[in-house]
Amino acid sequence: MVFLVLDIGGTKIKAASLDKKLNFIYVSEIKTHPEKGKKYFLDSVLKIIEEVITSTKKSTKRSFDLLGISMPGIISDGKILFPGQNLPFLKNFRIKDFLEKKVGLKTRIINDADAFTIAESYLGNGQDYNKILGIVIGSGLGSSIVLKTKFGKDILIKGSELGQIKIFDEEEKKTLSLEALVGGRFLEKTYFKKTGKKKTLKEIFYSNDLIAKQLVKKMIKYSAKGISYAINLYGPEIVVLGGGISNLPFLKILKNEISKLVINTYSKTPLRRFSISDDEGLLGIAILLLNDTISME
Repeated sequence: MVFLVLDIGGTKIKAASLDKKLNFIYVSEIKTHPEKGKKYFLDSVLKIIEEVITSTKKSTKRSFDLLGISMPGIISDGKILFPGQNLPFLKNFRIKDFLEKKVGLKTRIINDADAFTIAESYLGNGQDYNKILGIVIGSGLGSSIVLKTKFGKDILIKGSELGQIKIFDEEEKKTLSLEALVGGRFLEKTYFKKTGKKKTLKEIFYSNDLIAKQLVKKMIKYSAKGISYAINLYGPEIVVLGGGISNLPFLKILKNEISKLVINTYSKTPLRRFSISDDEGLLGIAILLLNDTISME
């Protein structure tokens, strides 16, 4: 049994083949380049799928059973109802039908935050807990709550578009989405707008200039506000943080800010950085595919 899985984001597309023990057979990665539009994006997806299939068959001589996709947005029955801020051209696109026709494999598609949280729930920092809240802050922001069960049973997932809640920004004097206030892509654009200089998120974080410090402080403030909303709503046993921003060393400050905003019952809820690797999206959808096959046996 071999699974073909993709993790699609606003910055990069990762694709891999895995066996039923969740061992990676072949992995590849390309840039997304959303600015080049829908046709370029779909051609890139098909190209990396073809690469993984060809390379895997050469090394293992085995055929694929299922295709799984992890990507941002709200997806229902294989249709992208809301694609998030980075892939707007995919709105209302029936990506499941498109891929099944082009690739010839039964396909399952889930939100990328759901995939991340599933992976951390079964293989990472959520292993010892039954109710796990995953927060992914990268170019955008996603969230998911997972209630764990045994393999072969339903994995209960409650996805949420936390990044789309509206917050009034006192500096801008207007209401913006949480994703717009804390997402890495937005912070880089805002820094460029204010300074005329291009810097990566990491460079902004470690910069000593006043504007960079203000943006980082603002990002932590609104991240804490958004995460505290989710904690108060779901009451998780643990919160696991993922995405590119989670690689930056601000977890202690963030945890302190969150503790000020949640109700006392949840003030000591553990907040931890992801523990697996940058492959949670791939592993999460693979776990779901494996669970599907076990439940059908």
